[in-house]
Amino acid sequence: KEAARDALDAGVDAITFSSSSTVTNLLRALDDDVSSLSGIAIACIGPATAATAGRRGLKVDIVARVASAESLAESLIERFAGE
Repeated sequence: KEAARDALDAGVDAITFSSSSTVTNLLRALDDDVSSLSGIAIACIGPATAATAGRRGLKVDIVARVASAESLAESLIERFAGE
């Protein structure tokens, strides 16, 4: 739990979720405090993971076109290329 909070305190631009269980586990580590993720881009590997994130109260900003790590990385690059 402390490591998750320390990482957020250090500054995070995006959080990637590669499965529904990663959503559940991070939120468990944060005591379900979704407000601590405000202002951070939420990226999901596919629609099932995005649906879990949405049900848990997260605003999903990025969903990979294809459920693969490569596609998720490409989606992040596209999102942040102009910044």
